Amino acid sequence: DSDGYLNIEEYAGDTVPTNNASYFPRVTNTLSGDRSVMILVVNPSSAARAYDAWWKTNLVDPSAWQPYGLTVPGNGGLITLTVTNGPVYRYYRTGAKLP
Repeated sequence: DSDGYLNIEEYAGDTVPTNNASYFPRVTNTLSGDRSVMILVVNPSSAARAYDAWWKTNLVDPSAWQPYGLTVPGNGGLITLTVTNGPVYRYYRTGAKLP
């Protein structure tokens, strides 16, 4: 479907690789005033997947993203991932995985 994702990534996200209208949901985030807490909202989620946030401190570093360890089950609707920033500034991304 030319969305830039490999079939294995589409499978992990529970999307359909032959349908360009089937894609990983948009994620929105909200930061607390002191930037210590970030709320990531996944909508819609898949009831057949679990969701997590992954982090890095340096986007140029080729090392792997580290899982935050939330493993929030999808429910077919909106879910939230709450991340508390540590003392080191981190970059985050979200993703789906098999439960």
